[in-house]
Amino acid sequence: MQSVKTKVAELTRFAKAFLLAALVLLAAGAYAWTAPTQAPPAGNVQPPINAGGSYQTIGILANGTTTAITGGLLSSDVFVVGSPTPSSAPHGSICLSGSCITSWNQAAGGTDYQVFTSSGTWTKPADTSASSRTLIECWGAGGGGSNNGGGGGGAYDAVWSLTSSLSSTIAVTVATAPATSVAGGDSSFGSLVIAKGGGAGGAGGGGGGGGYSATGSNGTSAGGDGGNPKGSWIYPGVIPYCRGGTSSKGATGGSACGGGGGNANTEGYDKGGYSVTGGGGGAGNHNDSNPANGGDSVYGGGGGSAGSSGGTGGQSMFGGNGGATGSAGIAPGGGGGRNAQGARGECRVTTFK
Repeated sequence: MQSVKTKVAELTRFAKAFLLAALVLLAAGAYAWTAPTQAPPAGNVQPPINAGGSYQTIGILANGTTTAITGGLLSSDVFVVGSPTPSSAPHGSICLSGSCITSWNQAAGGTDYQVFTSSGTWTKPADTSASSRTLIECWGAGGGGSNNGGGGGGAYDAVWSLTSSLSSTIAVTVATAPATSVAGGDSSFGSLVIAKGGGAGGAGGGGGGGGYSATGSNGTSAGGDGGNPKGSWIYPGVIPYCRGGTSSKGATGGSACGGGGGNANTEGYDKGGYSVTGGGGGAGNHNDSNPANGGDSVYGGGGGSAGSSGGTGGQSMFGGNGGATGSAGIAPGGGGGRNAQGARGECRVTTFK
């Protein structure tokens, strides 16, 4: 065990080492300090840009040479460089040598995207070019479901157009959500795009899905026919000529036709017919204990379900799904489930600048 004398000696050595290190650091700091080369206030750094009622001179480095400019932020929220006339500059301006702006020009390119969930007016973007293209897409409203049949889904219609060929403003009509047992209305972009609505569910049969030249038929005991397409309508990868889905078996409506409504009279044929760009057919209520599902669609709205419980609405990849039993269709264009309203339509306009 160390004696007290030994411990005191160790502490003394530590204190001497610490004091020596501190002196070395202080000497290094004193050696690094550089005295001013000019008498004050010469050699001071440039002042910051301050707000006020007068200009101030700011020194900047340009091409290796220090140059003085006149500028500042005035009390009117105008930043000026050079010799502008701030009295005429609008609030929030940036002025350079007498020329003032309040916003930056938008860079070329990009997209303009306008979505209409209710009727309105489309306005052409101001900064388009001769090569700009516009994609216009619309969905009709899904039909409302009845006590014994789901509503048919609304159809999808789309057109590509040169933006320069479009008017500066175009009226857009969006179909509202229909009540139960009421067919869905059409949505349109001027006369260029018209998407038809789905048929309403009826007495035991599902409404037909909307097509391109006709709204889906309202459901009967055999189900409603799917709407037919425009005979001259052509879409990449889609057959332009086909007939609406038959109501007798809830069959597919073809690629551009609405799906047929489900048949309430025959077990196994009560499911709504499917489609690609038309609306899916609504299901028919053949057996409450074994409810049928609404028809699917790729682009159009799905058909609504039927039955007292357990049925599911038709699915859509790009539109809205059909409503399950007792549930409204999903926008855009989903058919209503049993005793539920259909979904509203929608239009989307995308301009590629």
